[in-house]
Amino acid sequence: MRSITLVVPDPPPIREHPGRGAGRDSPHAGPLVDAGRELMASDPEGFPWQFAGMTVRFGKTMWNVDPLGYQPDHPLFEVLCEIGAICDPSGWWSHTTQDAQADFYVVTFLRSEWRFRRTLNRGVREVPKPNGHRNLHVIFEWMTAHSFGCSARS
Repeated sequence: MRSITLVVPDPPPIREHPGRGAGRDSPHAGPLVDAGRELMASDPEGFPWQFAGMTVRFGKTMWNVDPLGYQPDHPLFEVLCEIGAICDPSGWWSHTTQDAQADFYVVTFLRSEWRFRRTLNRGVREVPKPNGHRNLHVIFEWMTAHSFGCSARS
């Protein structure tokens, strides 16, 4: 499993209107946009990044947006998706906590890059186990964001 982590000054972005997603011009989005662009500049071919889940540890500010119909971590995903740092996986898990003493928030995107396939009668070798039984050797393929056909929302 691989991950990318961004540590950004508080407060986190928030949607301007609850019915629309957040973007690069949303309130408080500037520092996250800068962090995302800096990350993309470090490896331009590695983005947009496909992720399976995200964890967020908010600092002093964690917006109470439940009554508005979304979660406080959604604008983080939306801003980074708009600038092309990550791409919408159509479903992901998330875990959110808060450190009310911190002047920053930490967002980590995780992905599982391993996918296995069994190749029957070609390129497979039996691997003896200590108990004498033989199993098929599993071949792993390294998956990249480009393999998933990702595209950022604009």
